Amino acid sequence: MLLICVINGGVFVFLVPPWQHYDEPTQFEFAWLLANKAEKIDSGDYDQNMRRELAASMIEHGFYKNLGAPPNLLLQDQEIDIGFSQVNRRWLYYGFIGVFLGIIPTSDVVLQLYLGRLLSLALFSVCVFCAIRIAYELSNEDHPLRWILPLTIALLPGFVDIMTAVNDDVGAVAVFSLFLWAGVLLVKRGFSWIKFLSLLVTALICFWMKNTVTVAIILILIPLLFSFFRGSRRLIAWGILALGVVVVFFAAVNWGDAAYWYRAVPLDGSSRAVSELSKNGKHAFRIVLSPEKDPPRLVQLIPQDKKANLLDQPLTIGAWIWASEPTRVRTPILVTERRAYSKLVSVDTEPKYYSITTNLILSNLPLSIVLAPKAYPVKKEIVVYYDGIVLTTGNHSSVTEPQFLDSRAESGMWGGEPFENVVRNGSAESPWPWIHNWADRLLTRNFPGRPSLFLTSILDFRVVFSYYLNSLTRLFQTFWGQFGWGHIALIAPYSYRVLAFVTLIGLVGGSIALVKHRHNLPWDILFFLGISLVLIWASALMRGTGTLIDGRTFLPVARYTYPVIIPTMLVLNLGWLSLINETGNLLKIPKPLLISMLIVFFLLLDVVGLMSIVKYYS
Repeated sequence: MLLICVINGGVFVFLVPPWQHYDEPTQFEFAWLLANKAEKIDSGDYDQNMRRELAASMIEHGFYKNLGAPPNLLLQDQEIDIGFSQVNRRWLYYGFIGVFLGIIPTSDVVLQLYLGRLLSLALFSVCVFCAIRIAYELSNEDHPLRWILPLTIALLPGFVDIMTAVNDDVGAVAVFSLFLWAGVLLVKRGFSWIKFLSLLVTALICFWMKNTVTVAIILILIPLLFSFFRGSRRLIAWGILALGVVVVFFAAVNWGDAAYWYRAVPLDGSSRAVSELSKNGKHAFRIVLSPEKDPPRLVQLIPQDKKANLLDQPLTIGAWIWASEPTRVRTPILVTERRAYSKLVSVDTEPKYYSITTNLILSNLPLSIVLAPKAYPVKKEIVVYYDGIVLTTGNHSSVTEPQFLDSRAESGMWGGEPFENVVRNGSAESPWPWIHNWADRLLTRNFPGRPSLFLTSILDFRVVFSYYLNSLTRLFQTFWGQFGWGHIALIAPYSYRVLAFVTLIGLVGGSIALVKHRHNLPWDILFFLGISLVLIWASALMRGTGTLIDGRTFLPVARYTYPVIIPTMLVLNLGWLSLINETGNLLKIPKPLLISMLIVFFLLLDVVGLMSIVKYYS
């Protein structure tokens, strides 16, 4: 299995042209700086001469084809642009590459790049080795899982492509695979200091490797508990885990935030409060502005079906606004692709209705309503309140205020005319859960994405359904094989439809196997691997949720899920082997023949991936 890994990986190393992986130019730059600079490397540091040579190499190898003009190599006072700098505090992977680059500091950058790729290939083999060892711990002697699992990983073209690049994802995958192996050993064989220290050290390395695998710090507890409480005491471990989940959930999550409103910038406390001054219902939006903190922003996405009714006609945006003391604030802001519509108004401690009218030609990008009273931090704490937020068709600027027909401000009369409010929950009467700022900041600092935005988007799923559908499609396609910077698809006709079917039967077969063999499965090990899989895939899926509220669209790719390549392929392989077993018994087909067909499928998939790369770049 390791030989197949090295051979197949070696082909990818030299087949993919230089710099044609995600962020490879700037990933290589960080490793080069660590190898060649004696002083501390800080964010934004670069070497102009090295960038000039690297950019020249990128031009030579056709990197900028169809991308517009290449960078100016004659720049002296400005840095030559080779992409977004990757210099950061998690430097372990780059330091590993840099140690070897320091051996050949004067060599051509392309030669150094290939050396870096070969070192990534070595880390790839570490991952495959961990897959072998985990399969051995989970299966009986002569079970095909022991070689099918590492083989399918070694032949998965999308994965091999990433694991033979100069990219810190490679280090994250390798060290997290070691962490999973250490965890499996601890759960199955019981506590020992060597196994525990292996788990602890790999978790700490994960923390300093990349934020995609810092979840290892949390996961340490699971194998540790199962290693102590064994046999008849296993229920104690399950009870502690269940209690821990409940305690953490209630400590981090609260109830009572304004439904349908995203916390674009962290907000102190709930965005919804009971107010005697509320003009519609009992609640109002409460936004606390504090010194030395970024001004909070609440955002609501306008659903596509409602947005279509707003085309080419006057629109009125309004709300009752007041504050804890007289000040100047912004009315609710209507944000489109190119403009933001609002006005600055003077408010005091009593509610007063403010509105503006405008005409829009809408784009296909999200239309949103934003509550952002101030653009800059305040000198002392001020609390601003909004109530009865309205976005509706028609020019109502001459009418003082609307009369709502319900406490949720969904409809009403304005100037004797009925209106429907496009804004959902415009009076903050409907609550839903929210994540405390301390938990949101802690998780955001160490993990990809904003948990608070992810939670809100899941609750607001009807509006963001298309985004998550596109994200899952992107994750699926890049998982199996999309190369370069994610722009080279598999060339075989209907490739992804076939792969969708293969994935589906793997998931269905795996589910059937879990139910059928539920009394004989090592649930403690499967729980550890399963939680790891869910957390990594969920963190990958929520990477782009921040772009939902600022008009951009970022679709995550599968390289963020590859740290759990072993559990992912384990689920699929168990499903395929289960169906092979059932089909062989039902149709009297020799099982080795069916397993051979699975092997041939992965060989063909790998060849199609290589051909896709060759065809694109030739």
